[in-house]
Amino acid sequence: MRCSKKYTILAGLWFSKQKPTMTTYLRPLVNKLNYLYTNGLEVYTPSGVMQIHCMILMCAADLPAKAKVANCVQYNGYYGCNTCNIKGTVIGHTVYWPFDPSATLRTHDEVLKCATEATKNGEAVTGIIGTPILSLHPPFDTVCGMVTDLLHCGYIGVAKLLLQHWFSVKKRHQEYSIYSKV
Repeated sequence: MRCSKKYTILAGLWFSKQKPTMTTYLRPLVNKLNYLYTNGLEVYTPSGVMQIHCMILMCAADLPAKAKVANCVQYNGYYGCNTCNIKGTVIGHTVYWPFDPSATLRTHDEVLKCATEATKNGEAVTGIIGTPILSLHPPFDTVCGMVTDLLHCGYIGVAKLLLQHWFSVKKRHQEYSIYSKV
């Protein structure tokens, strides 16, 4: 029920030539969520008055907006993955992330530690630029809560491209192809 479209809150829309500063733009939402999380809200139901508490569980945004909300480098930066700590490698003019089995997953506490260090030193630490605004809402996990943008990554983006490469007849001789195994 809680993931139903009916219960989704649209935080806002932004129309401008410049991108918003997320700490300013989302501060009123975070303040209100913190109030509702701490103090709750009285709801009148047929069975009586209930006290409910509200919290944000996840945030979905396209990748440029996700980077702004998470206060980290974009997907095409050296540490462009919000989930793991893999460092990209430049080949030509593009950053690539070769598979690294030793790469570690990010944690909420690690992101906050890197954000503190980045703010103190004035430069990104493993891709974290500063404190993510949603981390100021205590129940929100800055790693698990920033979900994949299904439209761009799934339907028209990366997943589609990967599937084309893995299953394509034209790419069947490439090392990454699984065409012959299907």
